[in-house]
Amino acid sequence: MTKVKKIVTIAVCLAVAAGGGTGGTLLYRSRQAKKHEVDVMPVANMVQYYWGDDLSMDGQVVSGDVQNVTPSNDQLVEKVLVKEGDHVTKGTPLLQYDMTAVGLEVAQKQTALAVAQDNVRQAKKELERIQKLKPSEEAPVIPDYPDYPDEPDEPDTPDTPGTPKDTLAAVTALTQAAAGSGSESDPFQFACTGTTVVKQAVLDQLKASGQCAVFVVYSDQGEVLYGWLVRGSQLTATGDWTLGQNVTVTEDGGVQISGNGVWYGTLQVGGTFDYDPAGGDDSSGDTTQPADTAPGTSDAVTSAPGAQTTSPDTTAAPTAQMQGGFVITPMAAIQPMASAASDSDNYVYTRAQLKQKAAEQQIAIQSAEIDEKKAQIDYDGAVEKQEKGQELAKIDGVVTKVAESVESLETNEPYLVVQGSGGIMVQGNVSEMNLDKLTVGSQITVNAWDTGEMLTAEVTEIGTTPTAYTNQNGSENPNNSTYPFQAAVTDSTSLSVGSYVSLSFTSEVDSSTFYLPMSYVRQENGQYYVMRESKDKKLERQNIQTGKIIDGGSAIEILSGISQEDYICFPYGKYASEGALVHETNGTSEY
Repeated sequence: MTKVKKIVTIAVCLAVAAGGGTGGTLLYRSRQAKKHEVDVMPVANMVQYYWGDDLSMDGQVVSGDVQNVTPSNDQLVEKVLVKEGDHVTKGTPLLQYDMTAVGLEVAQKQTALAVAQDNVRQAKKELERIQKLKPSEEAPVIPDYPDYPDEPDEPDTPDTPGTPKDTLAAVTALTQAAAGSGSESDPFQFACTGTTVVKQAVLDQLKASGQCAVFVVYSDQGEVLYGWLVRGSQLTATGDWTLGQNVTVTEDGGVQISGNGVWYGTLQVGGTFDYDPAGGDDSSGDTTQPADTAPGTSDAVTSAPGAQTTSPDTTAAPTAQMQGGFVITPMAAIQPMASAASDSDNYVYTRAQLKQKAAEQQIAIQSAEIDEKKAQIDYDGAVEKQEKGQELAKIDGVVTKVAESVESLETNEPYLVVQGSGGIMVQGNVSEMNLDKLTVGSQITVNAWDTGEMLTAEVTEIGTTPTAYTNQNGSENPNNSTYPFQAAVTDSTSLSVGSYVSLSFTSEVDSSTFYLPMSYVRQENGQYYVMRESKDKKLERQNIQTGKIIDGGSAIEILSGISQEDYICFPYGKYASEGALVHETNGTSEY
């Protein structure tokens, strides 16, 4: 019985000793906290500044001093309906367009829009690829293996040219072009074979529009053999045309024309041009036939467009070369911006380099999207011309210029000018989410697409009736209704009515609030608080009211609870508890 009591007594003593130890530890820490002063710093030294959200959108000049009319070429203008000195009002017909040429322009602008849209898709695809790449810091460790004797080198095998993709059996429309805009320096490009038939309708389109096209002929193995350069301005008669008619490719890569035939362009032999619309093998650069390999040949023979052309020597037909003075556009200039690199770039770049690449690609995407918007506007304008057949006055004014022809004008010089009166007004649309950030009298920045001018405008009117979202809302949220607003340009400019611009402004900031780095703020059960200096120079907990979080979560808005005159502690060390003595400082220290 006595033994049992002793055991119970010892157990009770141990429990008391354990309890006394815990209380002693807490008491020790509390005393130590009171002995150690905690550095506190003024809130004003920690404040981060926030200048508001930058918002941007597309806009248009809706009224002003001048309207410039610049058709794409003189074939579009069938008749001028006004003369210099005429007074016109808004809606007065100025020009009558050639509807056949307008139809061709619509097809051309549609092709350009499709290319611009594909460039955006490819640029975004490239960004996705960059974002998925693994940084070099995560590269797996390669174990050391024992050295083995070198294996004998295997004999080199010749490269096999790739098979061309998407060659056309027949060219029936200009919209089938793999690349190019149809200009002299950037002709339409078609991937073909010797049996490809170019239909008469396509040649008629080139003839009517005066545009240029290159029909590149590939071998079955994917090599570029030759190309036909067709200038629409030089075409007379037209008809269906088989590209390889009476054209022979020799074993050494030379190209010969033999017999009688009809050709509609200038023959260009591989090595004299850089076009490769099918993305095939680039070995064509070695296929140029030397001038002395075919006795009696001429350096440059151009077939007469639309005429019967007979070779003077059927045994050694001339090798047609590129006409002097023709500017060749490398394919790289019209390829999508997306890189051809693959995921083999894993572990090649550091995290910082990948971040930089992603930022650069974002800029490339923005540039591609601007090009897409311009192409969309050009296409919409061509469609509008097709529907109305006329160019209408957009302002009240006087016709001050009517040119003799487009060919007589300098680049971007207007064909017809209407001079009006009054200031320049621009119009944009702001989403309902940001409507409270834009007020009458606000200053906005205007960036002219045509001239690159940076101008200042003052908001004069904000509509009260919402409109549907359009693709011109820029960085605005597409899920919100938008409200139209107008702004008067305060700088001197010659912007034309109808010109497109980018509009941007910075939302106003409430000056009564400020922002602190998130690391200076603590949170418990959903309540934010800081540890600040109390009136008796000790540390106390102070709850705060917070607002928006900015900069990707790095700073938080302080609405109330503390002011910039308060002192708070940071970092939160082991002695940063309520009741601790404080030491005011302008810097930081470890404790």
